[in-house]
Amino acid sequence: MDQTRYESKDRQICPFLLIQPNIKFLGTRVENSIIYFQFSPLEKCLQLVNSFLSRQAPLVQPKDLLDAVDTFRHKVYEVTSRG
Repeated sequence: MDQTRYESKDRQICPFLLIQPNIKFLGTRVENSIIYFQFSPLEKCLQLVNSFLSRQAPLVQPKDLLDAVDTFRHKVYEVTSRG
């Protein structure tokens, strides 16, 4: 695993990171039929994930989060439908 990027397969964390202004979505990686979403920079992602899990995350617009959930699902479907 690349130590300069953050990877997650979590269906809650990935959409949350997708809408963060200082986080860049780098793409996906598939390993053993598991889809990992990749984000950068690593340190900022770790801070946001920690705050998310401890319920101290920055507030987000509900519409943005729901759109990100749809994007997450679409990406998963896109990768899984390729075979």
